[in-house]
Amino acid sequence: MAASMQALRRRRQPQENIDKSNYASRHLTEESFASPFGYYESFFVWLLIFGLYLGVLFTIGSRFHLFPKPRTADNRPVGGVFYESLARRHLETVTSFGQRPAGSEANELHAKNYIAKELLTFKEHLHESKEMLIDVQNTSGSFHLYFIHTDFYSVYKNLKNVVVKLGPASGATHSVLMNCHYDTMIDAIGAGDDMSSCAVMLEIARSLSQSNKPLMHNIIFLFNGAEENLLQGSHGFITQHPWAKSIKAFINLDSAGAGGWEIVFQTGPQHPWLVKVYIESAVYPSASVINQEIFELGLVPADTDYRIFRDYGKIPGLDIAYISNGYVYHTVNDVPATIPPGCLQRAGENLLSIVQALATNPKLADPGDDRHGSMVFYDVVGLVVVRYPKRIGSILNCIVSCCAFILLWKKAGRVSTGMQNTKVENGFIENDAHYRKANRTAEASQAPVMTAMSGYAHLKNMLAACVATTATWIVCILVVSVGVALPLSLCGRSLFWYTNTYTIWPLFVLPGSISIISMQQFLKPRLFKGLHPVYVEQIFFDTVLCELAVANLILTYLGLGMSYLVMLWVLLPLVFRECVTQVAIIHWQDNKKLMLMLHLGGILVPLLSSLYIIYMFLLIIIPTMGRVGTTVHPDLALASLVTLFVLSCCQYLFGLVYLCDMRPVTRTLAAVFIIGLLAVLFTPLGFPFSGDKDSPTPQRFSHVHINRENYNLKGDMVHSDSGLWYLPQDYLKDQLHKDHFSVYKTATTELRGAGPYYGLPYFIPILHLLNPRDSKYMPTPAISPEPKVEPSLISRHSVSPDVLRLTFQVKGPDHMTVYISPQPAMTLVGWSILPGTPLPVYTFPDMNETSYFIYYGHGETPQEPWQFHFDIQATTGHWPGDQHIVDIAFSGYYVHGKHKSTPELDELHQNLLPWMVPISFSATYASYQF
Repeated sequence: MAASMQALRRRRQPQENIDKSNYASRHLTEESFASPFGYYESFFVWLLIFGLYLGVLFTIGSRFHLFPKPRTADNRPVGGVFYESLARRHLETVTSFGQRPAGSEANELHAKNYIAKELLTFKEHLHESKEMLIDVQNTSGSFHLYFIHTDFYSVYKNLKNVVVKLGPASGATHSVLMNCHYDTMIDAIGAGDDMSSCAVMLEIARSLSQSNKPLMHNIIFLFNGAEENLLQGSHGFITQHPWAKSIKAFINLDSAGAGGWEIVFQTGPQHPWLVKVYIESAVYPSASVINQEIFELGLVPADTDYRIFRDYGKIPGLDIAYISNGYVYHTVNDVPATIPPGCLQRAGENLLSIVQALATNPKLADPGDDRHGSMVFYDVVGLVVVRYPKRIGSILNCIVSCCAFILLWKKAGRVSTGMQNTKVENGFIENDAHYRKANRTAEASQAPVMTAMSGYAHLKNMLAACVATTATWIVCILVVSVGVALPLSLCGRSLFWYTNTYTIWPLFVLPGSISIISMQQFLKPRLFKGLHPVYVEQIFFDTVLCELAVANLILTYLGLGMSYLVMLWVLLPLVFRECVTQVAIIHWQDNKKLMLMLHLGGILVPLLSSLYIIYMFLLIIIPTMGRVGTTVHPDLALASLVTLFVLSCCQYLFGLVYLCDMRPVTRTLAAVFIIGLLAVLFTPLGFPFSGDKDSPTPQRFSHVHINRENYNLKGDMVHSDSGLWYLPQDYLKDQLHKDHFSVYKTATTELRGAGPYYGLPYFIPILHLLNPRDSKYMPTPAISPEPKVEPSLISRHSVSPDVLRLTFQVKGPDHMTVYISPQPAMTLVGWSILPGTPLPVYTFPDMNETSYFIYYGHGETPQEPWQFHFDIQATTGHWPGDQHIVDIAFSGYYVHGKHKSTPELDELHQNLLPWMVPISFSATYASYQF
């Protein structure tokens, strides 16, 4: 009996050794394993992880609000030095003139004269090595513009630009341009956008003009008087001014807010030497190719003069803008007090150094081989700036991805061959280093091993992890956007994050995190049943590494510079997690704390780089959601974006969920989420807007007092009405204040008129963003603003058997628009605005019309009326004398002066709530049939 038991024991011994020694056998048969990190240990592990992420964000936020100490000038300011005190004096003086739309007295006289006077003062103290010329340009012209996803045309007359050329006394052939604009949008004071840039440029002009440092090239300072007139001032300069031909590069200064760091948004086209000069000369560099690509993709609904210089001047340059505090952008709250001390000093020192470097660089005259090519460039919180040619970046990206693929292939091969004579604790061997350590252990025990796991099975597990990560992304986005953001919106808490942006953390970030954890716990018994947690974590690491390596190659193939960020997410975890652990023979089983530090260390730099970009993007996009229009659901959009950001920054944490007991973490996150949810739902914390005087975050909307008239073919008026047109700019529309204004009770939402483009005087053709169906119209007595829009048909004749030319002459205010809508079977084939076939604006399909839009603006009133013609072609080939061929509408806008407001508008605005900021003016609309 004893012999039989010994024989049975001998027969069972190899299988027992197999079960104890071979990790493949173990993780295919083991039903459950204890988490390497215990209950309380898991809580502190994730507390460390959340602390790391919050610490990185705190570092970014703190850095982003650091400014140098402002310099104060004495009675004799020194040349070559920038003084914020002098720049701020310019800023406060010009903004004291009030709003400055093109055509207004404040813009055409006061602001222009102040700038010219200061420049003349600089010229009186000019250093003997310099020469300064000052010119006030009067410009007229026209051009095509594609803006906010629609085509239209711009015509301008008698606009003013103040232009200065500063160069060596001996003369120079080539020039570098600096541009800003001193005009403003309607009702905006324009401290940030863009008088702060003009103030900085004035001080730079003083500093350089009095400096003894020699210049190799000219510096042209363009103080642009009509940027807000849809970029008309810059077009007039670059296409018509005699100095424009000498310009070889430019720096454009603008703003999407007030204060903060000035960021390089766009560079080029090509000319990579410009990026090199910027990085080497900027005192406080801040630039990223991702900013440029976001702008180029149209994710920010705005444009700058950079586009005009690039497209019409065919010159390369740098587009630099402030991005902080977008809440005051284009509002009455954009005052000098919103620009913090040191902000102008930082910008001034930066730009003074950059423009000096460009004006003394021989590449400005002849870039040579640097004329072509693009750069990948980025800074890390302003501490370090990295740049390299895009072609080098493509090679680097491919090498990094290939290294990741080779590592994963070898790892799959190791699993396939297995290890002989190896003893493995807890049934797991992690990497080569662990293999070597396990072999040394096995030499003492001499325990035989049988291979039970194939490389195919390992790859199959990676495929399961790929399914898990994909499912996690989908579920997280749906949970946060549809499960949290949408219900909150339906409960009347839309835009709850607009003022109190930190509420994004408990209500968007935490549900995303909970979804990540819950998905892994849900998928664990379904996809990874019986696998050791440490092995599953390794599978997830390998899978994420592989996915990012593939994404890196795809972005590289598409030619996107943002691929550098994905490359960092591949390279550094690859080095820290794989290379260091193999060389130092470290693995989870023996030293889980050190392994955790290496894991987090590997993601630290890419995390810092990613959160820095995300921070700046949210800084722009959150205030933009308050003016992006009524057709975009801001909560769904922001929730989806935030969740994508969370997922992209947390992919390497998916596997760590399997190493920890997540119960305390999930409970804590859920508790914080519930508290945040209750606070947003039942306290003022969830109210979206604020009228705080120090940091306002108001709701924007337009109140326009309009007259509308419609005329038939005989010239008889067939309809007229007048009313207050309420046009919301955000998704909430009038939900929060419709009961506050008694006049709203008389409003109608049926306001489509008989003329082109919905029969409404849209200032620019963006009904696809500001949907007229979301607006209101409140009947009022008629208004009669001056000067009236007076169109007249001065000729009508055939230019060919099937083409009829109509010539018009128009008198009116300094802002007018024209909508032309041919009848069916008629086509607009040409006009005097520009050569070529005109392009129509976007219209709703159910409008059943094709419309063409012309925006007109002038500064000083022209002596002659505006005259233009257009050609209509009949597809039938003949012209019956009484045929209705086209509708044309003329609108006039009274955006300054005594006719800007009306008694009805004044009465309405006396009752404004503190958190409301209107944009108001009066307008007329008259449509005619021809």
